Amino acid sequence: MRLKRLVSILVTVGIGLVIAAWAAKMRGLTAFTPFPFKLRYASDGCFTAAVILGGIGTLAMIASTGFFDIFAYGISSLWSHISSIWRGYEHVRYYDYKAMQAEKRGKGLAFILIIGLSFLAASVLLLFLYYHLE
Repeated sequence: MRLKRLVSILVTVGIGLVIAAWAAKMRGLTAFTPFPFKLRYASDGCFTAAVILGGIGTLAMIASTGFFDIFAYGISSLWSHISSIWRGYEHVRYYDYKAMQAEKRGKGLAFILIIGLSFLAASVLLLFLYYHLE
């Protein structure tokens, strides 16, 4: 179990680094860019990764509480009503649906939010260095 969690964390950090590198490259980071501007572009890249990973992490944490169950229930209820035309009516009450989802729900994915906040801290640090070395 710990190995699976470690792999998930490493994959998330790798995705964040790819996003940061891509965003820095799009801003103009090259091998010939002056060093202070490299810090600035790297800060922009880390901020982009922080926004994306932080947003996904926040949504994942909220979803692990069952906040979005009502939307999934609405869709499954709609499908149940539509499909009752050609098969029997199998409508599940919301309380029963919520209980079934609570049994299936896993732990939250707080590590994604933490990695996003780490990229934000790296972005602030790089921006601080950019303004003090310029």
